[in-house]
Amino acid sequence: MLARLTAQSRVALEAGALAPLETEAVTIEDGSIKFIVRLTRSLANKPVQLDPASTGTKQQDPFAPPYNAAMHVGDVTPTHTAILNKYYVQPNHFILATKAFVHQTQPLDRADFAAIWTVLRELPFLAFFNCGDQSGASQPHKHIQLVPESMGPESAQLPVEHLFIQHQHQPGQLFTIPSFPFAHGCVGFPLASVADETTMLAGYSLLMNSLGLFPQPTEQPVDLQQPVPNHKSYNVLLTRRWIMVVPRSK
Repeated sequence: MLARLTAQSRVALEAGALAPLETEAVTIEDGSIKFIVRLTRSLANKPVQLDPASTGTKQQDPFAPPYNAAMHVGDVTPTHTAILNKYYVQPNHFILATKAFVHQTQPLDRADFAAIWTVLRELPFLAFFNCGDQSGASQPHKHIQLVPESMGPESAQLPVEHLFIQHQHQPGQLFTIPSFPFAHGCVGFPLASVADETTMLAGYSLLMNSLGLFPQPTEQPVDLQQPVPNHKSYNVLLTRRWIMVVPRSK
């Protein structure tokens, strides 16, 4: 997978399809966490996404076929495909998108976790999913983003990794990190050799239920192409070792 990502990134750069953002890395310490903050001025070159309703045009779906050949890494599972992230800060940042359109506010399901696990069992990456208007989501087509866990020469692992190690108890059990001043929940996984999409889905379901984030049950058939009515915003962060869900209000 890494070879495919690297090769496709080279093709996309040569074709001018990728627009990497030039950054300066700054380390900021807060308690026991050494955050890696990247400063950039090149965001001024990133096009502003206009509201289609205000322009009278149909919003283009960057994750729908036909795919840009320079940006398309290839299918990961029968339901998900990999596409390079055009404006990236970290190399090998890519998107796992559903091949058939599913709305971004729909909860993650087994097929999503099967695609995520297909990547994570091979690569030490961080996966994250933004759901809802307050989460940072900008595209309605359901997708998960993945970046290498290594922050580069500044940090070989995630800055918060030691806190997960410190506060996790038994795999599969919910825990929180007391120093995080925001609502959240975490679940640790068994060793990567025995974790899989079932383990990840179980952890996600436990967290979503405990935080009250799952959509209200309805007797009406669920249309996966439509936004979830009265959906709640949240972020999901996921590695081979743990999953964290953070409810969002702003």
